[in-house]
Amino acid sequence: MSRNIVLPYKECPNRCGFFVFTNVCPICHNQLKPIPIQKQKELSSDTKELFQFRKHIYALLYPMLTEFADCSICGICCLYDDVPLLSSDIKTITKDLKIREEEFIHKYSQKSDSNEVSKIIMTKPCSFLKNNQCSIYQSRPMTCKWYPIYFTPGFPPYLEIRGIEWCMLSTHFYHGFLEFYPKYDPGLEPRIRKMDEALENNPDKNKGLPINVYLPIRNIYKYLLWLNSESDEEYEKEIKDLPF
Repeated sequence: MSRNIVLPYKECPNRCGFFVFTNVCPICHNQLKPIPIQKQKELSSDTKELFQFRKHIYALLYPMLTEFADCSICGICCLYDDVPLLSSDIKTITKDLKIREEEFIHKYSQKSDSNEVSKIIMTKPCSFLKNNQCSIYQSRPMTCKWYPIYFTPGFPPYLEIRGIEWCMLSTHFYHGFLEFYPKYDPGLEPRIRKMDEALENNPDKNKGLPINVYLPIRNIYKYLLWLNSESDEEYEKEIKDLPF
């Protein structure tokens, strides 16, 4: 039986885009507005084609991220960042630790005041960080496996890059993208300019807190193909047949 899932899109009044898991535009920080169910159905349908590229992006992305920084000498995300806990994470970790879920929640989690994905997060700093290494690495939460780049449903679908100017990996990855797009993806310039303005006005920047940015999945895909190519000619050949 097939299922037609409609994502609850909300629209940014500044036309930055449509988003699902937040009530505030991650680009301009304005309050999002609900949109009619018919529009939600249209966007969900239009998004399906781009969703299939998620696996291709992850296949390109995660082997490459280790070239930007060595996480084993940092651990700042384990010390200070929020790690949402999904029910599947709790089941996996407690099975590995051979403890009850209630015990794990009591000892290793805390309530989340801001996270919209999960009501609980790992305690900070993470109790499983030992000598700057993860002691539950094989069963670590999905957030940790994806960090610092997450797939975020929206239209177009976005990748969230977390911890810029805080995490070495995401900072190098993002600044590499800023070198890439003016020459190879100039149509993104208005969005980047708007995003830079929002970042300059973001109060977290002056508090030494991490900055998160959202970029359309199609543009990140082009960036990854460029990073993987040996020449401009090879890159142009790779993107020639992209369906977007």
